[in-house]
Amino acid sequence: MYNFKDIEPYQLSEEIGKMEEERDELKKKFDPRVEELAQKNQEMYSELERKRDTIKTDKEKLEVTIHQLDQERNKDIKKTVHEVSKSIGEIYSVLLPSVNARLNPLYDAE
Repeated sequence: MYNFKDIEPYQLSEEIGKMEEERDELKKKFDPRVEELAQKNQEMYSELERKRDTIKTDKEKLEVTIHQLDQERNKDIKKTVHEVSKSIGEIYSVLLPSVNARLNPLYDAE
């Protein structure tokens, strides 16, 4: 709960008037070109932030796509290794009936 008994409305209005006069005097001393330059810089900053956000989202999308492509590639490699291993086994079993051959990958694709 706020206590408004200690607030003097006339004193506050005088303070507001003094502050407005001070603001008006500062406006007279202020160079308008500086304000324009600051506004342009603010616009450029906002544009750069927007571009940065766009780049971040694009980067995340690319990372997801790369991960998916890696998974597909690894799946295709496993399938190919299995098929080649099967074919090698069949070839060697025809050439040498008592021999069984297979292809062992050097690494385990995820």
